[in-house]
Amino acid sequence: MNSRQLEQLARRLLDGGLELDEFLSLAARPATADLAEAQIDLDRRRRCGYPEVVFAEGKTVATLEKIFERLIAEGQDVLATRVSATQAAALSPTFPQARYNPIGRTIRMVPAAGDGQPSDGGHVAI
Repeated sequence: MNSRQLEQLARRLLDGGLELDEFLSLAARPATADLAEAQIDLDRRRRCGYPEVVFAEGKTVATLEKIFERLIAEGQDVLATRVSATQAAALSPTFPQARYNPIGRTIRMVPAAGDGQPSDGGHVAI
């Protein structure tokens, strides 16, 4: 969770739109996600200044879907490298907002923040 998201949660708590127990559970999200097939570092942006990058080569489409869905659920940007054209085509129906770069073999998604604006920080050019 980045500082902007935490600030939004705190404002909801102060405005009465969020109960204390809900605020605490949302604010204390884990730093990693164990998806069985992959471990995702959800705290990398805070620690390193850039979000987790997914190495797609060798991963199944189902695994990539799980990873992307979790990153999006956490409000994180998605950048996957070494994505084959076959993987990109299979992921496209599930993630129509994804942008595939066939030359760089990357997929990029920036989830919208709650206010309709792209999430802040972690921008990567492809």
